[in-house]
Amino acid sequence: MATHISYNNQNDFTGTFWLVYGGHFYVSSLGDDSSGTGHPSSPFKTIQRAVTEAYQGEIIVIGSGEYMESIDGQSKDCNLIADGQVTLNGTFLPGSAFTNMGNNANVKGISVIGYNTVIKGKLFFNKCYIEDGVFENYGGVLRFCLLKDVKIFSTLGTYLYNCTLIKTETGADLGINNKFIEIVDCIFDSITTISLNSPDLTTFNYCNQETGSSVYIDGTQYQNPMAINTAFPQYQINGFNVDSKFNDPSMGDYSLKMDSILIEAGSWKQYIGAYGKSLHEDNVTLSLPTLTNIAIDDEGNYTLIQGYSQGTIETQEIDLGLSTYVGKITNFGKQYLEAPPDNAVFDKTSTYTNPNSLTFEMRWSDNIGEMLNMPYREFIWNTPPSIDFNGICNGEEGFNNMSAIGIKARFIQLRITLYDNTKLLLQESGCYILTEDGLRIKLEQA
Repeated sequence: MATHISYNNQNDFTGTFWLVYGGHFYVSSLGDDSSGTGHPSSPFKTIQRAVTEAYQGEIIVIGSGEYMESIDGQSKDCNLIADGQVTLNGTFLPGSAFTNMGNNANVKGISVIGYNTVIKGKLFFNKCYIEDGVFENYGGVLRFCLLKDVKIFSTLGTYLYNCTLIKTETGADLGINNKFIEIVDCIFDSITTISLNSPDLTTFNYCNQETGSSVYIDGTQYQNPMAINTAFPQYQINGFNVDSKFNDPSMGDYSLKMDSILIEAGSWKQYIGAYGKSLHEDNVTLSLPTLTNIAIDDEGNYTLIQGYSQGTIETQEIDLGLSTYVGKITNFGKQYLEAPPDNAVFDKTSTYTNPNSLTFEMRWSDNIGEMLNMPYREFIWNTPPSIDFNGICNGEEGFNNMSAIGIKARFIQLRITLYDNTKLLLQESGCYILTEDGLRIKLEQA
């Protein structure tokens, strides 16, 4: 089922803000490589243009969206940081996602999918989702990353911390020229094969080897941590051989169910794997949202009725169970955000306006009756809703990030507005799904 959604709200581009400050250059899928300066209010359109302009070690902040390009780092050790949901898509591109990145380059919060090669050489990844492709002659650190259907050939030295490996292979010829140095707090799913060399491997512990996974050390196969620890007493002293209990792998949700023993089993009593616990289990099912000027098309998508320039999708009331800080509102599963370029209006009055930041509306209260009489306010998608000391919400013009505090409530209600021929596409059979910090919210159709 398609997961691409495309919609925008009236304040998507005026009054919304870059959440990552301090970048030397800013990139937006709605920017311009010709007229842009890389300034937050005048971003470049491509990551490559920002890299070309950057000096050694500079920070490049990338706005939400899908970028179909291959990055030549020009050995500049640049730091690429996602501001929102950023996807590098190489489905229609030959070659590598990253090349010539230098010895100390970093990538944070970016999804990398569809490339034949992910990286040639050194690169540090943090909080990334990486699907498909090969790590060639790789060296670096991967922290809190989900690796799916990838192959890692490490010749320069690799460190894995809090990573979840799904259908992943490491090493060639059962470990020859495959240099892994530390592997801690990681999950190997039942189809993953790991090849290691003991002379290089200094630390291997607190990892969950699901039944069916294989770990080769110096060419010998070990299928559970007990066997590894018997042969190599320094390894997998605190290893596990259990079902990780992912919430919903079929939808790309590899967070841990509330009863997973891996939640506090890590080296610092934290979770093992790339993602911690989250509520799921179809916690909230909101059948038949209220639709205004919106219909369901033949493909099952929420679509504006012909003749209307805007319409809304309004959820039913959502009971969070107790008064709590509202977590970030985001889509469930893998997707990217897109808005028609002709709707982009750059706010020249703010230094940190982010033209990619899409907004939604929310109202909230500890009392459901009170909430239903409140007006909707605007917030930035994919970040915790907050409000500043002047009462301005983080999706509204004039918001002051430095004085903001979170929104605390038991009940919330959401509204999404579609404009100008945009659609909201299904993410699962018969429904569109949102989450509020892992609380699954399903908008079902009749």
